[in-house]
Amino acid sequence: MVWTHEGCLDGATAGLLARKAWPEAQVHYVEPARVDQVVRQTFAPGEEGRMTLVDVAPSPEALAALGPEVKVEVIDHHETARRLSGMPGVLVDERRCGSYLLWERLVGEHPELEAYEPLVRWVDDRDRWVRADPISDELSLLYDTLGRHWYHLRFSRPPDEVPPWTPEEKAILANLRDRAQRRRTRALERAVEVVDREGRRVRAAVISGDASDTGHLLAEGYDYALMLNPGTGAVSLRGTGKVNLAALAERYGGGGHPNAAGFVPRRLSEHYARFFEAILGDEGGPPGAEGSEPADGAPAARAGEGGR
Repeated sequence: MVWTHEGCLDGATAGLLARKAWPEAQVHYVEPARVDQVVRQTFAPGEEGRMTLVDVAPSPEALAALGPEVKVEVIDHHETARRLSGMPGVLVDERRCGSYLLWERLVGEHPELEAYEPLVRWVDDRDRWVRADPISDELSLLYDTLGRHWYHLRFSRPPDEVPPWTPEEKAILANLRDRAQRRRTRALERAVEVVDREGRRVRAAVISGDASDTGHLLAEGYDYALMLNPGTGAVSLRGTGKVNLAALAERYGGGGHPNAAGFVPRRLSEHYARFFEAILGDEGGPPGAEGSEPADGAPAARAGEGGR
């Protein structure tokens, strides 16, 4: 049984590789916030089983609670997974994305997967925000739009056996780039400068999708950028090395990398509600704000200040 990251190109690639290597395995997708629940509930006490988790990691407590009958392998690259280092069956390496680490784990026993090295390199380039190859950005745009089913069908054969992009995919990419640019422009125009409780300058905006590209622009000249997705309530953090955002997100139940992290608040505090209401303007209030309790650590908006 394989569990990997839901709604993520890295997780989708891990699922693709797992199905190639282990055709009989069940492959499931899970949000990081639910990993502990999955680990605790998948097997009944005393039940034998095997579980591989890729690009997601449970807490040390959840992992330690499993009986010896369950063989668990964890392959992850997020900074928040370091707390598992040294535990049996755990590989944490921040120098590769999760699917790349899985590919390295599998290719020795399954040489047919060697042909998938270009794909895992593209995914790694995007996931760890290296961005040395423009194909990785194009791949991410198409995945975010067309979904995991398209992705698995598209790469059911290795990359060197299929054309780079079909005419239809090229047309979709052209349209997506135009839409993404308009979203970025709107977000930058409406961004506000805030100061968090540790005195750091933060640029904040509301945006649906495209958090990484927009966040990279928002963070320039600031300690980090903070974005709220009004549809999901998810908070995305992006930075340029001034603040460890993985540690910051972990305080709110999330995680990620030093320069790219996020979390989903269980309840949006009144402090957050007032802050995001100022950013949202006529787009409406953030989800879950009514009846929430105040929480520590929320940034405070500077009245009258706009983005610059």
